[in-house]
Amino acid sequence: MSLSLHVGNLPFSVKSRDLASVFENLSGYEDAKVTVDGNSKSRGFGLVTFANAGAAAAAMESLQGNPIGEGDKAREMKIAEVSFCKNVLPWPRSCPAPP
Repeated sequence: MSLSLHVGNLPFSVKSRDLASVFENLSGYEDAKVTVDGNSKSRGFGLVTFANAGAAAAAMESLQGNPIGEGDKAREMKIAEVSFCKNVLPWPRSCPAPP
């Protein structure tokens, strides 16, 4: 079962292909997309999908805090596992407990 990672703190200049280039050589990598608004401008985060939880965990461990971007615009990536909850947007935290 595939697993997605939320990659935050991205410079607004980073595109999906830039994010993919950071992760694509890692085992289990499947896809990377930077989230954009209605005007195709980056929202500063993206999702990276891996084939399984083990590959995602290894990627998170090896790349957490690594810089992305160029020059003085580079930022440290903040990587977290994505939780998908019913009727809730994907979020890099655990799902709330049911009432």
